[in-house]
Amino acid sequence: MSASINGLGIPLPPTAPAASGVGPGSAPGSDTSLFGDLLAKSLGQVNGLEQSAQAAVERSFAGDDTTQIEAMTAMKKADLALRLMIQVRNKIMDAYSEIKQMQM
Repeated sequence: MSASINGLGIPLPPTAPAASGVGPGSAPGSDTSLFGDLLAKSLGQVNGLEQSAQAAVERSFAGDDTTQIEAMTAMKKADLALRLMIQVRNKIMDAYSEIKQMQM
């Protein structure tokens, strides 16, 4: 399932049914792989936006049919996606450091 956040097409996490079997007796790596796959897919989308922005700028400089506004829009989309990914990374690192500091 995908939702568009300002046209970026960032996917939403899959919704689990009520009786999904997630709990103490479930497989330990099943949720981790879903989260890892989601992050990897999001990073790929950010990279794709960056590459398309670079190509749009190059086409604009070369004098192709790409206008400067289209190149600027592609650059802004790539910038917004990168900023969002950086914020997600910061939140993950904050959560990790908080969990690391917990006492058992």
